[in-house]
Amino acid sequence: MVSRLRNITTSIVQQIMDARAVVADLTDRNPNVFYELGIADSFQTPVVTIAHTGTQLPSDETSKRQQFFADGAAHVATASPACPPPAG
Repeated sequence: MVSRLRNITTSIVQQIMDARAVVADLTDRNPNVFYELGIADSFQTPVVTIAHTGTQLPSDETSKRQQFFADGAAHVATASPACPPPAG
């Protein structure tokens, strides 16, 4: 079991390192998501945080820009975060 978990964690870390940007949904305040945000931050990977309208965010996240959405809000995908343009 520990080996399997380590492989999942390694895979997630690798995907974050390889990503041009990360979108993190903070709605459920999942500790894993905050851990992954820390990893993204340590590799200076651009992050867009989203959360359902009314979500109470930790104080260190409230100083950052979030995109809030309501039930069924398809417009979240059109948010324009401060991410670098594609290379090339």
